[in-house]
Amino acid sequence: MFARKQIDIGYRDLTAALGYCLWFGFHRRELSTDLESLWSEDDDAVAALSVRTAFDCWLATQNFPRGSEVIVSGINIPDMARILEHHGLHMVPVDVDLHTMEILADEVEDAITPRTRLVLVAHLFGSRMDMEPVFEITRQHPDIVVVEDCAQAFDGCEGYRGDDRSDLSLFSFGAIKTASALGGAMARVRDADVRARMRSMMAEYPAQGRAYFFKRTLKFAALKTLGLNWIYTAFTQACKMFGVDYDLLVVNAVRGFRGDLIPLLRRQPALPQLALLRRRLRQYPRARLDSPSTSRPARESSATYSAPLRRPRQPAQYVVALSCFHREQNRTGNRPARRRL
Repeated sequence: MFARKQIDIGYRDLTAALGYCLWFGFHRRELSTDLESLWSEDDDAVAALSVRTAFDCWLATQNFPRGSEVIVSGINIPDMARILEHHGLHMVPVDVDLHTMEILADEVEDAITPRTRLVLVAHLFGSRMDMEPVFEITRQHPDIVVVEDCAQAFDGCEGYRGDDRSDLSLFSFGAIKTASALGGAMARVRDADVRARMRSMMAEYPAQGRAYFFKRTLKFAALKTLGLNWIYTAFTQACKMFGVDYDLLVVNAVRGFRGDLIPLLRRQPALPQLALLRRRLRQYPRARLDSPSTSRPARESSATYSAPLRRPRQPAQYVVALSCFHREQNRTGNRPARRRL
């Protein structure tokens, strides 16, 4: 039995994270400055607790009229919808080509109305879509801004950082992401005034504590060990014996935010969290993404997320996000029919 997900962090990094929890010489401004300079030479980067934190904060600076429409990729996570709803915005999903994971440009154009204020593009399952068709459309609508959700599109520290024409580009280093730092996110915010306001707003958020991050690190060290084949086999057999849904158990264990979402988002990351993210950005080898051992071809059932611009580097990295797809397929023996969203 193979675990569907191998957490992309080594035991050395986990040990370093535990050590950071015991070190009291870190300073938030210094860590944030280091991260922002590592991420972008254009002085347009902002570090945050998560992609959702940065997106929520950015929306708070925009003051879009309530009821404004946001065009989004038809495949997305529920939390992004909850954030939009919290800000009084109406989500308008558009279909995704299941062979390329690109949103359909003609549907974006058809979805635009006088109330449209934002196009939110998600680069899915390790692929990266061509942004040019999106900008060709939005260029005709100066009131519409573009946000890239690149949470699943990190391809190395010298790689893609978001299109320079996007107003906001978001990258995640959460527990199940490539180059995981067990949390944390980096954003590129092109407008200097918005960037300054976001930094000021997030500086007022309460900070997560060292004890929280220490326990989180121990939990993911245990989950990483659980991913060893023989241990995972024993775990699944034990779950079956006791009638426990092991898929649900694991998904709940790696879930980032449980409870009232917005207050949980509006936190500053613990200092050891920032230190671990800095370590990961400094040391993560691009060659790891290109090596044969981390780029095995996906099975037929999950081959729908290859893209012409950039193939997924680590198919296993994103299978967790397809759990509902696989469950439906396993129950019926067939692929679920494509549904228009």
